[in-house]
Amino acid sequence: MSKNSYTYGSGAFGEWIQDEYGLPAYRYTLDQTTDNRALAPCNPLWRNPRDHFHQIGNDRVLALASNYGYVQLRQDEGAPKLLNDFYPPDGQYGGGIGYLADTDCFLSTYYDGNNPDFERTFGIGYYRKRVSNHKYHIDQIIFAPYGDAPLLISQVNVTNNTPNEVALRWIEYWGCQHHQLSYRAFMQAYFFGIAMKQSIGKTASRRRDFSKRFKSSFSTQLDGRALLNKQVFLGRSIADKALWMLMQALMATVFRNLTGGAVSMHEQAEFDDLAPPALFLAALDQLPHAFTCDPVSFFGSGHAPSPSMS
Repeated sequence: MSKNSYTYGSGAFGEWIQDEYGLPAYRYTLDQTTDNRALAPCNPLWRNPRDHFHQIGNDRVLALASNYGYVQLRQDEGAPKLLNDFYPPDGQYGGGIGYLADTDCFLSTYYDGNNPDFERTFGIGYYRKRVSNHKYHIDQIIFAPYGDAPLLISQVNVTNNTPNEVALRWIEYWGCQHHQLSYRAFMQAYFFGIAMKQSIGKTASRRRDFSKRFKSSFSTQLDGRALLNKQVFLGRSIADKALWMLMQALMATVFRNLTGGAVSMHEQAEFDDLAPPALFLAALDQLPHAFTCDPVSFFGSGHAPSPSMS
């Protein structure tokens, strides 16, 4: 136990501590990958029952920091949405995951339970990950700067614990597949499920189907220091349009007592953000060696703890 730790209220997941800023923080120590005390009563269609998260942010944005080591940035202008989805079946792993590699050694800031020297701290306004092996130590802090700047900063310090000079690569992953928290998708899943006497747990998949209706384009900015992502809406699918018309008919008839009738909207109003903001990823200290915009080639046959490209 840390000399600045507190047993009261700490629980099974870790311990309350006082950080170097004199503020309360929670050091998460439980291995949620194997310990069933991590199981939470939540719908697995929405989130892994072992996935616990901490909220950080500023006046403009907030982010969800997971005990697995990834971070999701949420933005509500236009419509509520997560700007970087976490959905492994689609090769999407949120963001804020770092990889340190040399010719024969590899270290990741994604927590999979296989490294006992992995420390996670949920602090006031920040998420800190410290991870070590026999050669190196990584100290990564992810935070939103004070004020209303719509961004997150990932600050990384790497320590070489060997007596030798080494050539290292630092690779940092941030996804950009958004996941809009669409109320339209919820209504479609809910009322269609009731009408067809089926499971109504299709909201997440319908939201992800909608997010795939956007085409991404990438360009480098600031003389190669930054990468800009723009997403253009390709329009609703025929199946989505047909389902929405069916929902309107059901709300106007079968579910009229529950809904008050069909949805009446202004012609320029939408439940979703059809023109999401451009996203950027920038290196603040030096020119990055390369960018990649293809998660399939990056992760390959690997996954978040160990992508094939690494």
